[in-house]
Amino acid sequence: MLAQVYQFILSVFAPLYTVIYRADFFFIDYWSFIHLGNGFIFMVVLMRKGSRQPIALLLALLFCYECVEIAFPYFAVHIFKPEIIPDQFTDILIGLLGGLLGRQTIQLSPKNTTYPGNVKVVHETEQTRA
Repeated sequence: MLAQVYQFILSVFAPLYTVIYRADFFFIDYWSFIHLGNGFIFMVVLMRKGSRQPIALLLALLFCYECVEIAFPYFAVHIFKPEIIPDQFTDILIGLLGGLLGRQTIQLSPKNTTYPGNVKVVHETEQTRA
């Protein structure tokens, strides 16, 4: 039964491994679009939550996820194909690009929309109260 579930999952995700562009240490496949979207969503969430360092946190999340992906075969989870170094490098870069797009989207949004990342906190002092 479990083997059938694995085969079903592999058949669903197999088209995502199709390489669209390849260079020596970089390539784009259909998984890249998923990483782009995930980076975008993560950045929007981080900025909405008021993260002080959203880019650094996004990079940490992307790196940690790539480490988890490397560990999949060691835990006998052979649902996805094993990762190779150019794929991991590409995943992190594409996820970061999605995050930067998300950041730009929030920063360019209408100013009447309040996002924690755009709010400036003004501390009251005796001079400002007077």
